[in-house]
Amino acid sequence: MRSRQAYGRSKYADKREDARRAARNPEYSKADSLQKQYFYTRSTYRQTVAEGARFLQWARQQSGRRLSVEAARPYVEAYLDTKKAEYQAGRLSAGTLQAKRSQISKLYRIDLTNYQLPKRTAPEKGRTVGAQKWAAYKANNPDKARFYAALGCRQFEYRLLNRGEFNTYRIKCEGDTGVRIGLDAAGRACNIQPAARDSEGRISAVVVAHGKHGRSRVSEILPQDRQYITDIIDSGRIYDYLGPNDRVPTQAARREYAQALYRAHCRDLTQLPDEQIYSCRDGSGRHFDREAVALVSRSLGHGSDRYTYVINNYLR
Repeated sequence: MRSRQAYGRSKYADKREDARRAARNPEYSKADSLQKQYFYTRSTYRQTVAEGARFLQWARQQSGRRLSVEAARPYVEAYLDTKKAEYQAGRLSAGTLQAKRSQISKLYRIDLTNYQLPKRTAPEKGRTVGAQKWAAYKANNPDKARFYAALGCRQFEYRLLNRGEFNTYRIKCEGDTGVRIGLDAAGRACNIQPAARDSEGRISAVVVAHGKHGRSRVSEILPQDRQYITDIIDSGRIYDYLGPNDRVPTQAARREYAQALYRAHCRDLTQLPDEQIYSCRDGSGRHFDREAVALVSRSLGHGSDRYTYVINNYLR
């Protein structure tokens, strides 16, 4: 497993190479893909190892003997069947169930696409509960809530880089964004650092050196939050905000950030030509400024062309 660690390797490049291989070979299997072979982040590696340990313990209990990882392979689908039963009993979410299937398939480098699982859904009730949690968090932690909503980063992105990560991502970050990250006076490297300042010396954009799949990005800071973020980062108080736990609704903060950023950059749709307007394909009749959605997507750490995903998950 350790030999498959490839932190900093481009998953996007491997994905394109997998697509080329599939196009050339009709018998190509996802089990042979580069994406199955490598672990691009430490978190994915840790989660896969942990799930593999749980699976192995279960398989040993079923067999009544001590199995090696390879000898436990025939028990994979039976294990997933038990997890599907937990989902049907309401003890497991559909998202967790899909994550377990993904982790097991990554562990053994097998294609489990044909193993059918319930689709992940985002019912309106769930969104209401999420909004209530965010409102309660803002009421009890107004300072931290404003900080997370001003930056719009993912939960794991609020962290320090260790020495190995810093050496890997400082070069990659500069190549991707043109921004050079560095150590502070105490020799620490924060994953979020200033990328640009406005004419008043306020931070107008930050660089996230290590985002999802190891990608780096630059995210805009809205004018009303620039002085606030500048004071926190320049004073070193940013370390008080790092490492939010699972009870901090950072995803709701990302949604608030995305909506505020879109409102700030959205142009009058009645004055735009048709090619600059994105029309939703779900029959809802909703229309968006294409360039503003692309900017939001980039600032969130997604591709510039992920209009539907960003609209459905952040702007509706």
